[in-house]
Amino acid sequence: MTCDIEAAEAWPAKHPDATLDYAIDFEEECSRPWDKWQDFATGTRIRVFRPGQASGYEFEATTGGRTGGRNPVFPTAGTLTDGSVTWTPRAISSASLVRTIVGTPTWIADSGVTVSSETVSDQKAIAKIAGGTDGRDYSVTVAAIGSDGLLMVKVAILPVRVPVMVCA
Repeated sequence: MTCDIEAAEAWPAKHPDATLDYAIDFEEECSRPWDKWQDFATGTRIRVFRPGQASGYEFEATTGGRTGGRNPVFPTAGTLTDGSVTWTPRAISSASLVRTIVGTPTWIADSGVTVSSETVSDQKAIAKIAGGTDGRDYSVTVAAIGSDGLLMVKVAILPVRVPVMVCA
């Protein structure tokens, strides 16, 4: 089993008395990515995760071949020639996934906050988090197993804050 650990992401602050839903997204780790100088067969689908790129789409190699050496800008309509591959945007489907989350991910949080109601929706691990002490940041680690045995681990930082009211 190999392990893919992502750097911490910062969640929005929660009130110590609130119980809120939080999610960790494993979509990128579960999807087939674009890469330079790679061969893609006709019909292969990928997802692209770069700022400024078309989101909400996957891209089908409508003409198979080898990608070029530069990251192309993927369109939301029409086609894109990338090396000898022709990419066509398609609606998101499971065809661009190389793995899915198996079972319920494991949530481990610093003492002082409580995790409950763990579930999975698509490639997102979701849970309710309660408690915490005002002014403290909590580390929350989520570990998910992929259908291919890959252990995917992400860490989030949860700040707990009581909002300060300023009256003029």
